[in-house]
Amino acid sequence: MKKSLLFLTIISLSALLFAQQDTVIGFTFPDQGDVEFNANLGLSGNLSYDIRAEIEGGDLLSVAIADAEDGYAASAEGWDNGNGIKYWSIKFKAEGYVDFNVSSVQSSDENNPGPKDWKLQARFSGEDWVDIPNGNVSVGEDWTTGVVENLPLPSSFDNPGTTSVYIRWIMTSNIATDDSDVLATGKSLIDNIIVKATNSTGVESTIYSANLNVFPNPCRENINIEADEEISRIEIYSANGTRMELKQDNVFKTTINTENLSSGLYFARIFFNNEVPFTKRIIVE
Repeated sequence: MKKSLLFLTIISLSALLFAQQDTVIGFTFPDQGDVEFNANLGLSGNLSYDIRAEIEGGDLLSVAIADAEDGYAASAEGWDNGNGIKYWSIKFKAEGYVDFNVSSVQSSDENNPGPKDWKLQARFSGEDWVDIPNGNVSVGEDWTTGVVENLPLPSSFDNPGTTSVYIRWIMTSNIATDDSDVLATGKSLIDNIIVKATNSTGVESTIYSANLNVFPNPCRENINIEADEEISRIEIYSANGTRMELKQDNVFKTTINTENLSSGLYFARIFFNNEVPFTKRIIVE
């Protein structure tokens, strides 16, 4: 239920408020064999960025893929004595974007309880961390407690230019989810990290409107995809990161049948011959 919970809420009323926003970067960990932990959603330039478990000062905790109720998640242990110094972190670039918000879900291993108390912070490259208002998170040994949904970043992060933006989930106590002390074996899990923002320049929208057309959207039986340059392949992912369709055509226009897809939110990753993908949201009715 944990992945469907987050994404069902995303396509609820609150999601409608952000309907015109782009996914800047996203991590849903669809691949059990993932060893790089790079973003699988978002702007093409951000897909090479990874998620990290860090210790203040530069040391890293080892990250692994863990089984979760409805897929996979990033997992790490070694959180003992981590209050104020150990954290999950991501970075991205989003020149021309404003009104950033972040969603995520955190959990703890039932047999090896990880940290309970966290807060979200953000910073520009080379600057100090600042608290994201209302960013305190209490995590449980489930996928419904530690949910953050469309949490706005301070307006000071609008229009970041070419500077990298960092977001982190940092421990705020040494208490585990079973109210004991966090041990070195305690595991923290994190999933469905989605950062969205509004394009204030129209540059990315121009790319999509001039070179890439996906229609009708929402769709029912078929979705058409056409571009001004040759499409090498198309990957359709469900909201929880499961690949539902792979189409390799090397054509300028193609049609994908969506009759067998359940109603909901999907992501189309569209690759061109230079292997730089664009990600497009699709709604199947």
